[in-house]
Amino acid sequence: MAGTISRCPFCGGPLSEPLGALGFAGPTCPACRRTANVPDHPYYGTVGAVEYDFDDVTPADRASATDILVGAGVPYRWEDGYRLLVGPESEDEVDRLFGHTGDEGADVDAASGNGRAAAAATRAAPGNGPAAYGDDDEPAAWEADEEAVEALSRLFDAADRLRHRPQDEDAAAELADAAGVVLIAPVPFAMNQVVWATAGMLARQLLDLVESQAESEDIAAGADALRAVLRDHV
Repeated sequence: MAGTISRCPFCGGPLSEPLGALGFAGPTCPACRRTANVPDHPYYGTVGAVEYDFDDVTPADRASATDILVGAGVPYRWEDGYRLLVGPESEDEVDRLFGHTGDEGADVDAASGNGRAAAAATRAAPGNGPAAYGDDDEPAAWEADEEAVEALSRLFDAADRLRHRPQDEDAAAELADAAGVVLIAPVPFAMNQVVWATAGMLARQLLDLVESQAESEDIAAGADALRAVLRDHV
């Protein structure tokens, strides 16, 4: 999706222009000097995300570490503060690729060819990630429920905006982030399982339409279908 990410997908640096859409050239990142296009397999989720800190690493080394993930087919995204996020299902693989295999400072798999860059990454302390539950007074399940319910509300808002403005890039970004939660989170307490599953399916379909730059009429229709399902539950 063009323009939905304000950071370089390679080094996490800030961009002054929107990203290039899939298949189209984007701006050149002023930090790592790479063409900043939307990655083929971005990571949209937030629940349980695993975080790596690259704050003290050069842009070139951050881009080299990204190359490791791209080569391994691991979805990822950059957040503010040069934090690299991957899904919890990729944690073991990324730890191995980045050399975090039990001994702090262990060498990265030589096959990666980017040992120095990846080894510089620091695993965020438990509880410091965007969705590391269990450190506050509330039980983890309660916090997960709250985030899932909030994601439904954000999903409805994004669908409503896309229904009226199918090319709204901010709404598309909100859709992607909220869908990332709904697609992997368990059914919230008191939520109908069929409604939850249907919302996830329609959100995924709408996201596919937006990412493939479908016709505005198709995006609007998909957004209207998602909005109709969520209307009485947010």
